Amino acid sequence: MEELTFGQKIREWRKAAGLSQTALGIACGYKESSAMRTVQFWEHDTQLPSIMIARRLAEALKITLDELIP
Repeated sequence: MEELTFGQKIREWRKAAGLSQTALGIACGYKESSAMRTVQFWEHDTQLPSIMIARRLAEALKITLDELIP
């Protein structure tokens, strides 16, 4: 079985938390106008979230930083 990419994990955690891409982006501190696009970049492994966003991302996804950044 193939391991999920970082982006696929974010997508799964986001869905499990019941968040839309826009809601997750806003929870991480992005403006509504760029929130969805930013999360799409993460989920498609086009970009990684910055380390400055990691704590907010983990909190919004209801996971620990250790789960987010193994």
